Amino acid sequence: MRSVSSWELAVLLAPQDARAAYLGLAGMSQSIQKSAGPPLPTGVVMAAGPVGWLVLGTAVAGLALVRRRACARRLGIGSPWSEDAAALTVR
Repeated sequence: MRSVSSWELAVLLAPQDARAAYLGLAGMSQSIQKSAGPPLPTGVVMAAGPVGWLVLGTAVAGLALVRRRACARRLGIGSPWSEDAAALTVR
């Protein structure tokens, strides 16, 4: 489900003349996630203790809000919190 939605967003949100660049960046970001993802929680977050987990959770929530707002803006939806933004919510 995540893979299909990420490819759909990469194609849907990309301008016509930049689709190859957007798809390349989407593929590269998944590779970086797989290589840098495991050392982050084990090396940094766990070493910082409970504060590290709070910082990681805050960063993930903040980035999710930024991504939702950016997608709503790109799709032409007025407010990311309006009823029109229901298309961005996976149910």
